[in-house]
Amino acid sequence: MELSLSGNAIKTFARCIMCLAPRVGNELTIQASPSQLAFHTLNSSRSAYQSITFKPDFCDVYSVSGNQVQCSVLLKAICSLLRTPIASIDNLSMKLPDPDALKVQWALECSSGK
Repeated sequence: MELSLSGNAIKTFARCIMCLAPRVGNELTIQASPSQLAFHTLNSSRSAYQSITFKPDFCDVYSVSGNQVQCSVLLKAICSLLRTPIASIDNLSMKLPDPDALKVQWALECSSGK
């Protein structure tokens, strides 16, 4: 699975992820299929659930190997990545090298701030 975002899509993505973080759960489940990209979180008592779904055309680059890929990451880690001022981010990319990979790779390309 691979995706890349730029421009206003980064701002929208960051706001959506930040909306999930403090209100519901600690873990973010990412489900990617050729037709959609979904982010889910569930609180520890399993009484609250939140989901955000994007269509593939939201991303500049979006590819999924196979029918569906699923992984989980800590929301705290994603939120720390998104603390970078959004206006300075030129490109955000996420890559899961293969469905059995242990780590999701996130990369930010930032401008100099001028």
